[in-house]
Amino acid sequence: MVVCGAKPMPLFKYVCPERVGVIQNLKIRFTPASEFNDPFEFMPDTSVLFDPVWEKQTEENLVAKVLKIGKPAPGATPEQIAEAVRMTVRSIRQDLKPEAQTEFVDGLREVKGGLRILCLSRLKPDTPEALLMWAHYTCGHQGFVIAFHEDHPWITGNVGCGIPYRDFGEVDYLPKRPRSKMGASEREYYLVKSEHWKYEREVRLVRAEGDPDLDAASLSEFPAEALASITLGVSALDTTRTSILDGLRSNPNLSSVKLYQARVDPDEYRLRVEPMPLQ
Repeated sequence: MVVCGAKPMPLFKYVCPERVGVIQNLKIRFTPASEFNDPFEFMPDTSVLFDPVWEKQTEENLVAKVLKIGKPAPGATPEQIAEAVRMTVRSIRQDLKPEAQTEFVDGLREVKGGLRILCLSRLKPDTPEALLMWAHYTCGHQGFVIAFHEDHPWITGNVGCGIPYRDFGEVDYLPKRPRSKMGASEREYYLVKSEHWKYEREVRLVRAEGDPDLDAASLSEFPAEALASITLGVSALDTTRTSILDGLRSNPNLSSVKLYQARVDPDEYRLRVEPMPLQ
């Protein structure tokens, strides 16, 4: 989220060396949510099935319908009929809860399978907190980090663009799984993760399967102007460096992109980032 009056900060994508095609082709993949490495993604608890408020509302709605159209037994009062309906509903619900839970989770998995997400981070490559990102997502510092301009329309255009399931937002890190509830928007689920992941400071661009700007492999083109910089890892191979340099030199629209090389700081647990000439 861009704070009013503040200078927009880049959003970073930490990638392995095999992803040099992102620079050469100006295409990046929106990963299907079903392929994420965290099995808890888009999986809230099933508390809605046990929510007493929702259960009570369901019961009373059914009682009202029965009293309106039902034919009471001789001598039965409306109160007795209502209580009999409630007892029947509770008995049926108790028997069906295991099956309902399975159907609920399967439904969430189906929706999750239709989402395509680009995971970015606010962690600058030279901050100490970024060391885990380098280790986990750049194949042990062999890859590189791509920086996008947060205020570029390719990023901000994901909000209010009129295309279903397009979104852009910060991930919220919680100590407990989000509580599912009837009528909850998917946004309450796909922008939530366990607090164990909070070091990532993740920001997500969300699209849907079949989005007109995604190809069959879920790749999306992005404009050269959206690219701010590239930082090579401390263990990047010469072949990776050469491929990225060739990609930048061959496209005049990338002339403003800054190239950096990460170095191990001699004294602290952090990296230094030094400019690299393109020539």
